[in-house]
Amino acid sequence: MYSLFYCLFNVDGYPNNNYARHLGTFNLMKLNKVKYFIKEHPETDEITELRYSLRTFNQNMAHITDYSSVLIGFRDEQDNLTAGVYGQIAWNWLYIDLLWVRADMRGRKLGTRLMNEVEEYARSKGIFRFRLSTSDFQAPEFYKKLDYEVFGELTDLPPGHTTYFMFKKDH
Repeated sequence: MYSLFYCLFNVDGYPNNNYARHLGTFNLMKLNKVKYFIKEHPETDEITELRYSLRTFNQNMAHITDYSSVLIGFRDEQDNLTAGVYGQIAWNWLYIDLLWVRADMRGRKLGTRLMNEVEEYARSKGIFRFRLSTSDFQAPEFYKKLDYEVFGELTDLPPGHTTYFMFKKDH
């Protein structure tokens, strides 16, 4: 029999022993040739492998194969990223995963243009439903101006703030 533990890590990467927890005891005999691992900073290819495995399962179970992603952005004369949006299409929805505008470029409607562009890209693929999450210190009012509606919220995420889950449907 083996005991399994997990530990949360602080922002600086060191274990926070106040949050160590015993997850129970299990028999490795039932896990033939399976190795348990924890990686603090997994490699991109490992995350890709995990994502691919889940998508394959989802495709087999739900018979949905419309996974894709898109990155749209702006770069300055030195080829530095000044603004960008990253979205993922799955299950006939566009999920806006990331939207960012560099501080010195804000107020120039780049965020609005990027949102319009990524939504139009999705529409060109037959996708008319969009979702995202944002925190109170980020841009909930910005998204509301773009006709996104709040369908849920989670208080104290991050601590002292609220995260909003938003959607928009064209039809």
